[in-house]
Amino acid sequence: MTKGLILNYGQAMKLGAIEDKIELYVRLNYPDKSYGTPNNILGRAGREFSKTTWGKLIKLAKNDEGLQSFVNEFNVELLKVKESLK
Repeated sequence: MTKGLILNYGQAMKLGAIEDKIELYVRLNYPDKSYGTPNNILGRAGREFSKTTWGKLIKLAKNDEGLQSFVNEFNVELLKVKESLK
């Protein structure tokens, strides 16, 4: 989701921390969609989320308010980053 953006350390850490929260939330609440399962939606372990992963997370978040709040938090921070680059 941040591919092509030049982030400073603080921005990268903040966005990475939110991705970590999302990953943990999915691993705890949707173990059938976590790493090592046929329905893995998180992509490759240790990598940032791909566009496909984000699409699947957004779809899953439509019925899960907790996940939706994390996705919204990431989008707000990403918007702040993009605004600072203008």
